[in-house]
Amino acid sequence: MKLFNQKKKNIGFTLIEILVVIAIIGLLSSVVLVSIKGGAEKARDARRQEDLNTIQKALEMYEIDHGSYPISVLSEESFKDTSLGSSWNENPQNYWDQNSALQKLVDEKYLSTIPIDPINNSKTSHFYWYQTNWTDEAKYKCCARTMETDKVFPYTYCVVNAGFSGSSDVSCPFVYSFDGGEYQFEHESYPMAVIKFLETTSYDRLKYLKQTGNNYFLQINEELDEISLTEGFKFYVIDHPDDNSFVMPDVDGKFHTIKEEISPVSCKNKNNSDCLKLVSKPDDNPWISSPSQNESDLRDYIELKFQKPDVKEAKLFLNVKSQQLLTDWGVYIMEKLGENYLEKWGSTISSLPLFNEFLRERFEEGLVLNIEVWDGNNWVKQDSLRVGTELWDDFVVFLDIQDIQSDELKIRLEAIAGLYQVDYIAIDYSADEPMEIKELKPAMSLLNDKEIVNLEMDDGKYVKLEKGDKIDITYNAIPEKDGWQRDYTVAIKGYYDRIDYKNQNLLGFVSGFGNILSMTLEKDGFAKSVASFANEE
Repeated sequence: MKLFNQKKKNIGFTLIEILVVIAIIGLLSSVVLVSIKGGAEKARDARRQEDLNTIQKALEMYEIDHGSYPISVLSEESFKDTSLGSSWNENPQNYWDQNSALQKLVDEKYLSTIPIDPINNSKTSHFYWYQTNWTDEAKYKCCARTMETDKVFPYTYCVVNAGFSGSSDVSCPFVYSFDGGEYQFEHESYPMAVIKFLETTSYDRLKYLKQTGNNYFLQINEELDEISLTEGFKFYVIDHPDDNSFVMPDVDGKFHTIKEEISPVSCKNKNNSDCLKLVSKPDDNPWISSPSQNESDLRDYIELKFQKPDVKEAKLFLNVKSQQLLTDWGVYIMEKLGENYLEKWGSTISSLPLFNEFLRERFEEGLVLNIEVWDGNNWVKQDSLRVGTELWDDFVVFLDIQDIQSDELKIRLEAIAGLYQVDYIAIDYSADEPMEIKELKPAMSLLNDKEIVNLEMDDGKYVKLEKGDKIDITYNAIPEKDGWQRDYTVAIKGYYDRIDYKNQNLLGFVSGFGNILSMTLEKDGFAKSVASFANEE
């Protein structure tokens, strides 16, 4: 479809041009409005940070003189040592209780008074609280429970010493499962969802998980220099009859059994070189796509041939990973907008449904790994993959091949040159087995061993994780079906953001936004941008 009518006599606007203008006007207006409307909220948040920094300085001076921090007498109970007093949930006081551990800072002249939250109201959860670690009293955190300009759980700004991690502001978290002895890295969540309008749900099999006692133990860990916002998490237990197969969700979350992993009979790259040995077994010796050197060679692919029986459906099983170039280019693009404008840009785009969907589709079309099938005349796209950079991950793609009359199945993996690498590919023509699928609800979900969090899917509430944060999730085990095999899968929804993008001034942001729009609307705009970036590095 042509996005622009190039005849000079036609001076009308296309739908996309109108949407772009609306988006730019809306975005610039919202930037101005938020600076006016949010002034009071920002001022209160600035005061909260200043107050907590004042408390922290006093705590550190106290520790130098005494060799320890004031011990919170009620440290095992959340939100008791607070600026609302000991009866904070019934009749809040506008001062810290006399039995607060922080009163020692006043008694010994490190503070003249203990600051309180600018709102200090239990009904809106605006208050300060102090806690020492009950297993190690040399560790503390002092927090403003609710920040007004940060609308994701837990809305909290903390000052901490080295022993506690505090929450304040976005990442691709890792899912781990407990195999009975240790936690194993299983899944890299929602790849490429670097801003809210690219939010997605990713699915995976937990191949290492084992029942331990009467429980299953999972973790969601944030380990990168990012902040992740997880909207929901689901855990499934699936029983099926054949112990020589396993259950795997496809890219849309539908469950399939994988039994017969049939290797390709041939593999050729774009230059017609043989790549069969590189993809026939998972041996960490992959086919690697090379970056483009010129604009005539922007995309790359491998073509595979499989023998095909007389069937109408197939399941493509593959093990792939993206390359560092995709991550580095993504940082380069986001920094054109600026960290200080990203959140508002993302929320403005999300508020314009048509433009949001258009931009999302163009990003995905440009950057994903496409799975195509030859129908005898053309390459037909069947699906696409969002792939992470940290883990060799397994994927299943369901293929509709009922219109292919040949006894040979041709499949092509195609993407922008230099973005992906493929370690293993196989096809499975077996029919899916009967499955008994049960979604389990967590018995407990704890953020950083302390705070209960809600991971209900599609409720619009997000759990925020910074580097070093984790969620421990415990499920009660259920009886296995006699004689059947058991497998486990997860679904996780969210998006993430790096924490170290460069900031931009307003003119720089507008220029960066224009660059992204131009890249989005231009034919092969993403591929040209990636190639240009790769050749500059």
